[in-house]
Amino acid sequence: MVDYLCGLGHRRIAIITACEDDISIGRLRLNAYRQALLDHGIPYDPDLVFHMTKDDTYSFATGYKITKEILEKKTEFSALYATADTLAIGACRALKEAGLTVPDDISVAGFDGIDAGEYYIPSITTIRQPVEEIGKATAGLLFDLIKGKEKPRQLIYEGELIQRESTARCKQ
Repeated sequence: MVDYLCGLGHRRIAIITACEDDISIGRLRLNAYRQALLDHGIPYDPDLVFHMTKDDTYSFATGYKITKEILEKKTEFSALYATADTLAIGACRALKEAGLTVPDDISVAGFDGIDAGEYYIPSITTIRQPVEEIGKATAGLLFDLIKGKEKPRQLIYEGELIQRESTARCKQ
């Protein structure tokens, strides 16, 4: 997703991500954010990284709350990457309440490809995951592990970029 935002000319990309000690998918998405910035020659700025707390969930309310905190800090950014579509939708609400327009003032992108993102206004640009394929493969792998037929391994699936209304070319 960060590659896509950089391709639109964004250089100040804020991120809402998992708590700092997360060791699962949140960590992977933060590492991918850092790598994409590096690939585009953009220095990593820790002031653009906003972590959820251990009590937060990947919810509309958390995206809203953290975006309000970002705005209160007066952090300059042209795009916001929320590591879940629910966070992105909550972020859009906070931006609207602050008098900002998505995507004219701030581009917002999510991750997951949930149905609500398609129907929110503006519809959320996202990465859709092949959840059915992932679910089937995970179940099969689990059963094979239980039967002793398989050793633990990591499966990687490509996501699909869904370009919608919440992102635009950077005007800055």
